[in-house]
Amino acid sequence: MAETENGSCTEVNCDDSGFTIQVDVKHFRPEDLLVKVIGEFVEVQGKHEEKKTDGSGLTTRQFNRRFRVPKEVDVMALESAVSPSGILIISAPILQPDKSHTLA
Repeated sequence: MAETENGSCTEVNCDDSGFTIQVDVKHFRPEDLLVKVIGEFVEVQGKHEEKKTDGSGLTTRQFNRRFRVPKEVDVMALESAVSPSGILIISAPILQPDKSHTLA
């Protein structure tokens, strides 16, 4: 995985088996994350707030990432899940070409 400027690791793959994005989100709970499709992009947002145990303040951690989705990807079948090791995995299959034939 490649490390970004804020220290999180991200990997994006697109091949015949499908489209996959992996984002290191180990500092976030699944309920802190939002994945949505906007046009030709997948947007990932994370926001985690934590109150200090002594009640003296609040720590907030957040990020926003956008990934362009290739045209051949079926965004309607996009799925996301967080692995036990804290990696958000977003995946979608490649659209199958239309195999119908016109008989003349």
